[in-house]
Amino acid sequence: MEVFLPGDIIGLREFAFSQRLENVRMIDDGVICHFPHKRMLEIFRQSLPLTSVMFAIGSRQQALMTERLVTLARRSARQKMAHFLYEMYLRLRQTNPAISNQFRLPLSQEQLADVLGLSPVHVSRTFTALSEDGLVFRDRHHLTIPDLSALCAEGQFDDCYLTDNVRPLLGDTEQKPRADKARGEVGIKR
Repeated sequence: MEVFLPGDIIGLREFAFSQRLENVRMIDDGVICHFPHKRMLEIFRQSLPLTSVMFAIGSRQQALMTERLVTLARRSARQKMAHFLYEMYLRLRQTNPAISNQFRLPLSQEQLADVLGLSPVHVSRTFTALSEDGLVFRDRHHLTIPDLSALCAEGQFDDCYLTDNVRPLLGDTEQKPRADKARGEVGIKR
């Protein structure tokens, strides 16, 4: 159900358990940096800022998983695919701001089917339909999204779970007035 991208931390949600609960398989070449549990505990004891960062990363990963469950339960095949592809684009852009509307996504139809809760045949048909409508073009593992905003709308995408606009975990915790752009109202930022 999860797709880890370069720079993601794997296994953080399992930190409290004495054994791994999940397996991870590399799809593409990459480097894994092993970080022992004992060393994590040392960091948590020594650095409140790093502990807060790790907590924030774990919270973000939980938000990603929650959104994936919503996608599986509530969206049509077309919406699932559009939502997932747009999410991958945004996540890749977070670590590579120069990314264009063309990028590599090395997932097979079977792997996409597993992530999206569809059959491989349905994945193929959905790609064909999205391509016929000019939303996504796929050439093996290379995707082109001609109109990012159209794909975003097709997937009913709300990036609130991906943005960096989250509450600070350390520092100033006072509530500050903020402008609500959608309604022109002023509220309290919590």
